Amino acid sequence: MRDLLKKKPEPNRKKIRKLKIVRKKATIINKTNEGYDRAKFLQRYRNKGIAISSKSSILKDIEKKVEAQVVEAESKREVLDIPSKPVVPEKAISVPKTKKKRKRMKLTLGKTIKPAVEPEDESGGGGESKEQTVRPPAKEVLESTILTTPNLKIVIGEDSIESRLPENDIPIRVRVSRYYLNNREFFVNFINSNFEKYKDAIEKESKEASCSTSIGKFKPLTHQEVVRDYINLYTPYRGLLIYHGLGSGKTCASIGIAESYANIAMAEGIKNAGEIIVMTPASLRKNYVNDLKKCGDPLYRLNQFWEFVETEGNETLISTMSSSLKLSLDTIRKNGGAWFVNIKKEPNYESLTADEKAQLNNQIDEMIRSKYRFLNYNGLRNDHIKGLTENGKINPFSNKVVIIDEAHNFVSRIVNKLRRPDCLSMQLYHLLMDAEYCRIVFLTGTPIINYPNEAAVLFNMLRGYIKTFIFSLSTRPTQNDLNNIIQKSGAKHDYVQYENSKTALIVTRNPFGFVNDYKNKRYKGLRFTKAGSLTDDNFIKIMKTNLKSVNINVVSVKKKNEKCLPDDLDIFRAKFINDADQSLKNSDLLKRRIMGLSSFFKSPREELMPKFNELEDFKVVEIPMSDTQFLLYEEVRANERDQERRNAIKRKRAGDDLYTDTVSTYRIFSRAFCNFVFPKEIGRPMPRKSKDVADNTNEDDLDNADIQLRLDNVDGAHIRDDEALVEKEIGERLDDDYETRIKTAIDKLKEGSSQYLSETGLATYSPKFLEIYRRIVENDGLHLVYSQFRTLEGIGLFTLALKENGFAQFDIVNTKERGWVLNIPEEDEAKPKFALFTGTEDVEKKDFMRLIFNGEWDKIPTNLAEEIRSKYGDNNRMGEVIKTLMITSSGAEGINLKNTRFVHIMEPYWHPVRTEQVIGRARRICSHQELPAELRNVTVYIYLMKFTEKQLQPKATGGMAPNGLLEKDLSKKDKKTVFTSDQALFEIANMKKEISDHLLTAIKESSIDCPLYSKEGDGLKCVTFSSGSDTSRFATEPAITQEKAADQQRKRNLKKITWKAKKVTIPWYGKKKTFAFRPDGPGKKTGKLYDAKSYANAKKQGGDPILVGNIIVNDSGALEIEPIAK
Repeated sequence: MRDLLKKKPEPNRKKIRKLKIVRKKATIINKTNEGYDRAKFLQRYRNKGIAISSKSSILKDIEKKVEAQVVEAESKREVLDIPSKPVVPEKAISVPKTKKKRKRMKLTLGKTIKPAVEPEDESGGGGESKEQTVRPPAKEVLESTILTTPNLKIVIGEDSIESRLPENDIPIRVRVSRYYLNNREFFVNFINSNFEKYKDAIEKESKEASCSTSIGKFKPLTHQEVVRDYINLYTPYRGLLIYHGLGSGKTCASIGIAESYANIAMAEGIKNAGEIIVMTPASLRKNYVNDLKKCGDPLYRLNQFWEFVETEGNETLISTMSSSLKLSLDTIRKNGGAWFVNIKKEPNYESLTADEKAQLNNQIDEMIRSKYRFLNYNGLRNDHIKGLTENGKINPFSNKVVIIDEAHNFVSRIVNKLRRPDCLSMQLYHLLMDAEYCRIVFLTGTPIINYPNEAAVLFNMLRGYIKTFIFSLSTRPTQNDLNNIIQKSGAKHDYVQYENSKTALIVTRNPFGFVNDYKNKRYKGLRFTKAGSLTDDNFIKIMKTNLKSVNINVVSVKKKNEKCLPDDLDIFRAKFINDADQSLKNSDLLKRRIMGLSSFFKSPREELMPKFNELEDFKVVEIPMSDTQFLLYEEVRANERDQERRNAIKRKRAGDDLYTDTVSTYRIFSRAFCNFVFPKEIGRPMPRKSKDVADNTNEDDLDNADIQLRLDNVDGAHIRDDEALVEKEIGERLDDDYETRIKTAIDKLKEGSSQYLSETGLATYSPKFLEIYRRIVENDGLHLVYSQFRTLEGIGLFTLALKENGFAQFDIVNTKERGWVLNIPEEDEAKPKFALFTGTEDVEKKDFMRLIFNGEWDKIPTNLAEEIRSKYGDNNRMGEVIKTLMITSSGAEGINLKNTRFVHIMEPYWHPVRTEQVIGRARRICSHQELPAELRNVTVYIYLMKFTEKQLQPKATGGMAPNGLLEKDLSKKDKKTVFTSDQALFEIANMKKEISDHLLTAIKESSIDCPLYSKEGDGLKCVTFSSGSDTSRFATEPAITQEKAADQQRKRNLKKITWKAKKVTIPWYGKKKTFAFRPDGPGKKTGKLYDAKSYANAKKQGGDPILVGNIIVNDSGALEIEPIAK
């Protein structure tokens, strides 16, 4: 045995086997251009219980490979795993059970998964998700294992869950092979060629606009598909302003973007990339949620078959329903089941009881919050920001889709605080500009309200900080060195520029997930690939390594955040505004820098709005002051002029300024006195008894507005954290007894109503009120009256005037016994009526008043509707119930009115958008369809007081005018016409409108879809470039301070070329289409194809046509059409 152990074992020899490679000819059919729904493909396998794993974080892999410079495997389809911080779950909401006995469903069980859902918190946040620990299953349930995928084969009743669920009708578009960033000139040709396929659908939809209200399956309109396909996870574009007209469906467009992004993230297995943040004013959040139930995930839609499925503690079913509905496990357990759809049956929502509808809506609200997180931007405080950022550790907007509704209101809150860098609005501004791996969508029909630099703030957030890396070098590189560095950088850079004077290399990088594509050493745009998923630190490491490879050391690296546009008002005006005539300067530069950041669309449904011709139907009514009114007006105006002189000295700036002078304090008393003057024996109560006209008094002071109304001011002057500041200001500017003195003055006016408020009295104390009253009486139909002033000189005193002259107030009250009932004295029932909608009313009451005014009585309590019908008839189309609705700025926000034929704007405002917003309340799409065709119109009156000839005659010659009036209160334009405060404010608003209109034109002309929607007669000249097929040329520099030198260089390089195109008709995307063809030379069949419409426009207006493709000779020697967008 010992001898055997000493023997050394011999290993088995490997047998050599010969391999013969069999070469078999195979036929390959290329269907890559046909596209497929990747999400549906993956879901099909998930439904069969096949686990599809998500790839682990690519960042870790890339960090290991940075030094090694691994060659990219670019041919593979790759997955991004965007880094994110975990989020903290919140408690689930309770859906109340109904007492109705339900039929139990027969179940066949399988294995399931369980995502979690959380409700929104009190501050407006919520909806974040996190994996939960699975509770132990009940002992009697054996098939309750929780897997990573749901088992959709479970049968409820007669149908499997898989067959019950609706298909997701938001498709995932197959990404195109390459993209061009919107800082390149070729971007215009690329994007317009890419949008070519939408033109026929746009034309068709423009002919189909109607007021039909038939309810069917939601189908996105083409303009909504355009923005959805432009900004998603596959594209390199960060932000987009959806500047779409009334009735175009801006909200549904944003929902399409959000759902598409989430679907792609799911299909690609990308972690933490599907959360959507929606920021709205508090009053409009409900509207957004309602639209989600119309055009969001099909599971959110009410109009389908719903039934409550009882789970009876079965964890397998609970988990499957949780996964399918995106509903929390706790909610399903607590309620003993959940409402579930069945697309195989007819919709039954309308047949559900009120309680059942409430339960279902609560459930869908929670389902929505599992994906969407809502923030009220007019209700946030600094402690909310601390929570969102985890005390400054994270950016809450990174890795998110961020949608901001009514974006103009959000922007104005930032503009008002630009000089307070630490305030909440400025923190949000910085966080949105600094957010990474995000998509930001702004919704508004009015991008600019008052200040021109609002455009800068808006586009800065959409573009984000332009992050520039400045490498300070030890030695000066040669051009050959730079070429080697660029080549070795792995195509991850975007902009590279060497500054000789500073021995510095300035570099910007491509968006996360994208690398440059080259063909024959020629730049061909960007590709979406795993290799582009680098952190900034790794990008710097690569650049350092590449510089070192050519013996250049990096002395230091500095990161600099550039902004798209200067947000300082003075700098912006100096750069882009001609103050002399309110025109734009450097408009080409402005359009270059905002190119690719907006979509402008004017809905064809706007033709369904009531007739309104601004030249004919917008009537400026100038009313002469009474002499009594003039004397009292001039008394307060003289004090205001003294204040204006003192303020000009403080500012060290002489003369008037269009923006710094016109704030809420501007001529506040004389503006009010244009509306109404108090009789001498009563006197106008002043905010401070010690001062006749207090300095810095604003509109809210004059109205004695409480803190809540001031914080809710739609102009965004204050944020929630200003509460202590506002309270302090009220204490400084208002006496404690101001409210009492106002009430006393009103009581005295009521006592002397026949003297002061009759037609005779109004002729003396308010010729303006008299004029408005007469126009209301003389014109049949519904009237809307707007005033900025609520308490006294506006709505408050005008209601007293109406009552004195035969009107009564329409009112309702909520009683314990009968619910909502009419609250009108018997003696007033036959009088014409007005109603108030000023923002101080109860929310439910306010909504019922609007519905009664609109004649939508099927939406108010049945007993109230019956009481109204019994006394006033079946509708309110001509004012049978409420003839006049009176609103203020806060009361008017977001309301839609019907059948309103006359709008009365009591006084002008210091920015033009306010007037447009008021008109927009009355003039909606299909708002007048219930009226005869000849009555489907709107007439707008704006009322301005003017001086009489006697009042303008100097006192020295027997007139009434003091020198101060004749010397100081002059037109800003002609410097000689004497204006009342009404006229001065109206002129200022119009001057601001001229500037805003020029800026809006620049936004429209630089929009991504300008050539797609523009029509002859629009007056728009869409942005084009003469670079033609040069794909590498930059349209902008990273820093706007570099643009002057770059622009001069562009002009030096610019050559004027005159050529004439040939008209050719060729196959294009399956159809024959006509193009303008520019041959490569005489007799050549190859050349460039241009959009025929843009070529015709270029011939008329100048500029360059849009290149959409090329005719080339392919490798086989045959002619081939090569579209720009492939």
